[in-house]
Amino acid sequence: MLLSQCDDTCGWLAAVMSALCFGTYGVPLKSKSTMKTKCDPLVIQTYQTVVFFIICWSVLLAGIELKWTMWGLASGLFWVPGSTLGIYAVRNAGLAISVGIWSSMIIIVSFFWGIVIFHEKVKSVQGACGAVCFLIIGLVGMSIYSSPKSGKILPNRKVENDEDVDITIEECPSQNHALAHSTKKRILVSSQDLPNIDAAKVPFEIEPLVHKAENETKPLDISKRSNTNPVAHNRLGIACAIFNGVWGGSNLIPLHFARNDGITGLEYTVSFGCGSMVVLCVMWIVRFLYNLALTWSTSEAYHSLPCFHVRRMCWPSALAGAFFSVGKIFSIIAVLFLGQGVGYSLTQTQVLVSGLWGIYYYEEISDKAMIRGWFASAGITVAGILWLSYEHESDH
Repeated sequence: MLLSQCDDTCGWLAAVMSALCFGTYGVPLKSKSTMKTKCDPLVIQTYQTVVFFIICWSVLLAGIELKWTMWGLASGLFWVPGSTLGIYAVRNAGLAISVGIWSSMIIIVSFFWGIVIFHEKVKSVQGACGAVCFLIIGLVGMSIYSSPKSGKILPNRKVENDEDVDITIEECPSQNHALAHSTKKRILVSSQDLPNIDAAKVPFEIEPLVHKAENETKPLDISKRSNTNPVAHNRLGIACAIFNGVWGGSNLIPLHFARNDGITGLEYTVSFGCGSMVVLCVMWIVRFLYNLALTWSTSEAYHSLPCFHVRRMCWPSALAGAFFSVGKIFSIIAVLFLGQGVGYSLTQTQVLVSGLWGIYYYEEISDKAMIRGWFASAGITVAGILWLSYEHESDH
């Protein structure tokens, strides 16, 4: 086998490649078209899981023997629900904060399992703990300094006579639905033309954003845009990020128990991919049964399932899933050579990569003080990486 000729250097390189892929996989999902599409978290997770299931078979081309273990199903049970709630966390608490939280939790969980449970070798437990603390401080710091400042919405913005009002209607019913349309329609109309829209010719309801008298300009009322509590959503998002870190971040723990089935390498990838697909199908069945319990109608339960937004989300999600899948394969190699405590912890330096994308490509951070704070936190993270690499002792 190819990996049998490797040493710990392969593990370090795999950890770096995994962090690069994990930190880059969100880039395709930030295109203009995908950002306008409010895709359900389970749909995004479906794209990722399907791509991972397809790519996992590629290890056979490298001469890896095809083997199966039920522990792959356990890994899918950790990863699919955790990652789905992680997407929900990003929607409600923000990308930078969510990634920082679950990356820190993953490091803590991985270090606990690796050092305490599996008794992986380190030169000093106290020194390894110090290195992990450096890693966590650096990751949290980068997350804080990479969070864009929230803009203020002016509730008294006036709409002039000649100003265009952009009405976006998001619709994506399921197959054979009476309102079935495959794309998102955008209607650009003048505020004066809003009363002239013939509702009988439009197969969905349009609620005017502006109510205008003959010689009067009224402010745009946004006080009733949402009846939900943003603070509660933020807290729920943080809770989902913690769940993704503790539960979802444990997805490679079953790899260690799979050794009892004679699986000691990348053979585990196929079992992981197949197990993830099984768990995904179960989650869709549960989603359907939940809708059925609410509606008591199979037709309504089916049409209540979220849309896949194939035209907008297919290729970006497939590319993102490819980055994530390759990163997952490299993370398995990192754990095989460096252990759970060191190997999987190092893959969570993905925040360093995603932060560089945000600063230099998307220009999400323009404040120089924030950028300096981010690089200072990145320096702490790099110091933690070097310290942790020094504390690691090889078993090979």
